[in-house]
Amino acid sequence: MLRFCNDSVKIYEGKFDVNTAVFKNGIATDPNVGKNVYDGVKEILITHGHADHFGDALFLEGKVKILAPRHETPLVENPEINWRGMYSWAKLPEDIVTPYFLGRGVGVDEFSDSLEGADIKTVPTHGHTPSHKSYLIDGIFVAGDSVHCPSYWEKFGILYYVDPDRMMESLKVIKREDWDLLVPGHGDVFERREGLKVIDTNIKMLREKEREIYEIVRENGDDGVEEMEVIAELARKYGFKGVKAVLVVMPPVRGHISSMCERGLLELFERGGKIAVKAVKPYRQKS
Repeated sequence: MLRFCNDSVKIYEGKFDVNTAVFKNGIATDPNVGKNVYDGVKEILITHGHADHFGDALFLEGKVKILAPRHETPLVENPEINWRGMYSWAKLPEDIVTPYFLGRGVGVDEFSDSLEGADIKTVPTHGHTPSHKSYLIDGIFVAGDSVHCPSYWEKFGILYYVDPDRMMESLKVIKREDWDLLVPGHGDVFERREGLKVIDTNIKMLREKEREIYEIVRENGDDGVEEMEVIAELARKYGFKGVKAVLVVMPPVRGHISSMCERGLLELFERGGKIAVKAVKPYRQKS
C-alpha cells in the first residue's frame, strides 16, 4: 500500500507497518513491502539490524548494493544474534522469538556510516539499537526506529530500545537537522511542523518511562526490589502477556535502570542469587 508520494519518493506500508521508502534517485530504505516495488533501485540502505527492516533484502541480494551501519551488519547478516542477546546469549526457542527479529540474514556490500553527498547524509541515531543510523535524503528524514509514532506509545505504553540516554540525544539531533518530511520506522509520516511535535512526544515519553521505573524501585524502600519484578510491574501495567512480549520489555527497563545507576540514583546489588535494585538518591531528571 502506498502511504505517501511526491516528486522525490514513494513511501510504502510494508509488513509490520514498516515504512519502505523508494526514491527516484535509485535508493530504497528498509525494504519490507513484500512485493516488487524496487524497479530502478540500485542501492538499499538499512537503518538497523532488526529483521522487520530488511525483510525484502534477501531477494534483492546480488541485484543491488546493500548498505548497513558497520556495527549493525552482524545482526543483518545473522539475525540470530538478536535472539541470543535478548536471552543472555543462551539459545532461545524460535517459537517464542518476537517476529520482528525473525528473518533470514543477507550479505552487506558496504557500510553506510558516513555517506555524504548533495542529496544524502547519514545521521547517527543510536539508542533503539547500539549503532542505529538514519538517512537524510533529498529533504526526507528516514528515521527508522529512532522515532516512534505517538499512536504506538499510546497503544503499547513502552517501546523497544536499549539505551534511553542515546535515544534521547538522537531525538535532539534529529530536531536540528534540516528536513521537510519525517519518516518513522512504523506508521504515519509527518511534515516538519508536526514531526517536531512527534519528536517532542518521544522525548516526553522517555522521561515518563524513566520516572515510572524509578518510582517502582523507590516504593520498595531500603530493601529494594528484584530487577525482574520491576520488568514484571511494567509488563502488568501495560498488558504485556506471553514470553515474547515480556522479552521485549526487558531491554528498555534495563536501559533505564542502567542510566539511573550511572547517575547515582539507583544501585544494583545481589540478593539471594538474584539481581535487585534500590533507590539511593531522590529522583532528578537528566538534563
